[in-house]
Amino acid sequence: MASCADVMVALMAIDENPFSDEEMAMILLAEEEEKSLQRPCLTYYKYKRFHFENFTDEACVKFFRFQKDDLPRLLSALQLKSECRDDISRIRWEPLEGLCCLLCRLAYPNRLVDMQPLFGRSEPDLSTIVKNTLEDVYAAHHDKLGDIFQPWIHHSEFAYCVLDRGAALTNIWGFIDGTLKGVCRPGITQCDLYSGHKHKHRVKYQHIMCPNGLVCHAFGPFLGRHHDVSMYVKSGVENDLQHVRDANGQLLAIYGDGWYVQRDWLQIPFQGANLTHEQKDFNIKMSRVHASVEWGFGKVSTIWAFVNYYANQKVFHQPIGTYFLVASLFTNAHTCLYGSKILAYFGLAPPSLEEYFRA
Repeated sequence: MASCADVMVALMAIDENPFSDEEMAMILLAEEEEKSLQRPCLTYYKYKRFHFENFTDEACVKFFRFQKDDLPRLLSALQLKSECRDDISRIRWEPLEGLCCLLCRLAYPNRLVDMQPLFGRSEPDLSTIVKNTLEDVYAAHHDKLGDIFQPWIHHSEFAYCVLDRGAALTNIWGFIDGTLKGVCRPGITQCDLYSGHKHKHRVKYQHIMCPNGLVCHAFGPFLGRHHDVSMYVKSGVENDLQHVRDANGQLLAIYGDGWYVQRDWLQIPFQGANLTHEQKDFNIKMSRVHASVEWGFGKVSTIWAFVNYYANQKVFHQPIGTYFLVASLFTNAHTCLYGSKILAYFGLAPPSLEEYFRA
C-alpha cells in the first residue's frame, strides 16, 4: 500500500499545487501519525521528572501506601544508600525517588509504562530503579524477617496477651501458617510448581505472626506441590523455637493448624472425628486467636496487590520471592505507623518505626 508521502509525490507530479492549505495540513498530519506507528513512542518525555513536593498526602497514600510526612521517615529508617546509581545503564536517582518507585510497583499490579506519568522516566530506567532499590532494601533488612529474638519481641508478654483474649493454652506467643500464591505458568518445571490441592501453579510462603501485628519470621518461596511441614523444616526456625522460654524457664510455643506436627514448641488442634466436648472447645478457642495470622497474610495482599496478581509473578523472569518478603517488611512498617486488625484485636502496641528497623 502506498504511503501518504507516495500519494502526495505522485499528485505533485501531475499538478504543481493540487492541494489547498487545509488539505496539505491534513496530509502532513496523517504522515506523522503513520511514522509514529513505525517507531517506538517515547511517551515519558511528555511528563515531568519526579518531584516529591508536588505530591499531595492523598496521592502518596494512593500510590505509595504511606502518608506524605511518613515517607521521608521511612526512608531514614531504612538507611538506604545516599548515592543511587546503576553502573551498567549509567542512570542516577534520589533515594526517595527509588523508594517511591518500589512502593508504587508493589502497590498495584501495574505496568512500568503506567508509572511513567508519576516519575517521567522510561520503562528500562524504571525497571532498573525498582530492581536496585528492591535489592538494597532486602540486603539491609531481610534479617528482620528471620530472627525471632529481636529486641521488640517480648515472648512472655505476647503469651499473656494471647491468653487474655481467651486462648486455651497459657504459653502461646505467636502463630504460624503458610499461604499459596499463584504464579504465571512457567515454561519448565511446571510439575514442581503445580499444587494438586488448588489445581494451579503456586508457590508457598510461611509467616510467624506476633499478637502486636508484626511478622517476625517469613520464609519462601517454596515449591507449591510440597507440604507445609516440609516448608517448616526447610525454614530452619525449629531450632530457634526450642529456646524460647519465659523468666521462669517454661518453654513457650507457637500455634499452627492441623497440617503441622505436634511438638512442645509447636502446638496444633486436636484431630479426629470423635472429639470430646472439651477438645472441641479447645479447638474453637485456639482457632479464634489463630485467625490473626490469616489477617496478616490478608494485609500483605491487600496493600501490596502486585504480589497477589499471578500474571505478574513470573518465576524465571523476576525475583518473586524477594518481592513478597520486601512486601512483608513494608507491611510491618505500615503496622508500626498505622496499626492493623491484629493490633486492634489483641490490643498490643507494636514498636515505633525507628525501633523496628534499628533492632
